[in-house]
Amino acid sequence: MLQVKWWTTINEPWTHALGYEGSSFAPGVNSPGFGLYQAAHNMIKAHARVYHLYDDQYRAKQQGEVHELA
Repeated sequence: MLQVKWWTTINEPWTHALGYEGSSFAPGVNSPGFGLYQAAHNMIKAHARVYHLYDDQYRAKQQGEVHELA
């Protein structure tokens, strides 16, 4: 069985979400007032799902850790 010792998630999701507020960051989508919020919201939800998946199903067996990607 494959054992993953270090799981990583997104560091500072709001900085990655800036690309949905019409900035020069990728993907360069201009959706002021909504895009930034929706992108950051989805990244935070993804982080929570991965954390709980690992914590519920793998941590006891593998003794790994969850770190944010820096």
